[in-house]
Amino acid sequence: MVVKIAQKGATLRFESEVPVELNWDGRRWRIIDMPTLIGVGDDFLYSPMITHPPEPWTGWRFTARNGDVDEAYLIDLRHVTGDAYEVLRAIE
Repeated sequence: MVVKIAQKGATLRFESEVPVELNWDGRRWRIIDMPTLIGVGDDFLYSPMITHPPEPWTGWRFTARNGDVDEAYLIDLRHVTGDAYEVLRAIE
């Protein structure tokens, strides 16, 4: 089930260029699987028929667990700037 997202802003903590912890909605979430890089890069090739291609973006998909309340979600994030991310989707 898709979770309603009230707080979209988030930050990540990295180790060896891989996210290991998410800070979101005032809580810390431990990443419990291998994160996957997602998004549309600058080098993505579109058909010439596409007149308005989407803006390039990058982000991460991973499963994270909050031990305080024993919740686990599949989370998609979009990189905004610096260490700021936007939560796109959270699925129970």
